[in-house]
Amino acid sequence: MKKLRLITTIVAVALVCLCCTNVEPAKTTKIAVAGSYCDSIFIIDKQTQKIERRIALPDGDRECNTVSVDDNGSLLFSYRRGARLLSKDSLVVWDIQRLKENEELQTAQIIDGGYLIAAAGSPAYIAETDKRGNKITMTKFDTGIKDHHSQFRQVVKAKNGNYLVPLMGNHQVWEVNAKGETVKKFDVGPGAFCVEEQKDGNLLIVAAGKIAIYDRESLKEIKVLATAKQLGAAFLTQASIMPNGNLMVSNWQGHAAKNDQWQLKEIDGNGKVVWEFKNPDALKFISAFYIFEK
Repeated sequence: MKKLRLITTIVAVALVCLCCTNVEPAKTTKIAVAGSYCDSIFIIDKQTQKIERRIALPDGDRECNTVSVDDNGSLLFSYRRGARLLSKDSLVVWDIQRLKENEELQTAQIIDGGYLIAAAGSPAYIAETDKRGNKITMTKFDTGIKDHHSQFRQVVKAKNGNYLVPLMGNHQVWEVNAKGETVKKFDVGPGAFCVEEQKDGNLLIVAAGKIAIYDRESLKEIKVLATAKQLGAAFLTQASIMPNGNLMVSNWQGHAAKNDQWQLKEIDGNGKVVWEFKNPDALKFISAFYIFEK
């Protein structure tokens, strides 16, 4: 009887040990970062701030203003001449080139069922693809801005199916439908770089040296979350509300006299900086980021 109990105990302990060895390690927060005037994308660990991976842009390109990581760990990014999806093993899943030589493909975003790409040009266009990169829809529209580099950086798809286009050259954010018609215009000031739709439908917009919330219906500014002056920033680019309610923002210094300021900041609801990242020697310039767990 004692032997049976001993054997039972040994088996139980062995099973517990076996289960412990199969426990997956806890996920940690990573940030993919990229930028204009920077020839690579970097994956950094948020806690340690160490660079874990470097991905060079195709053919020495130095323009990447959107980057994201999908549920499979694949990396999606735009570059001046195209957009590319890399598997977690760094294999090219698809690569979509711009239609014309003088266009700038500035946006590549993850959307339901596939991806969105947008190119500044004459006309500008927004395309949706399936997960294999096959184009499903194409929306062309005229921004009225002749200089393609002054048109837009980060285009997003709204919940209503329209597209939100921050236009740097005319100081506005446009809401464009699938037919290419502009249905709303938000006057936001110079440097309109980023727009993010909130849960209530209102818009977070980065423009005119500030991050502000705009009412979707009245098109008016509701609240300023932060300004470049308050944060000590050269040029605010992307901003996003994190799952914990804090604000993450990037500071691009490509036109500054010195590249010696912070590059990413996390700010809580009271305006307090709770996390900061700065590594200009390795990462040069950051204008875009994507936060994910791995």
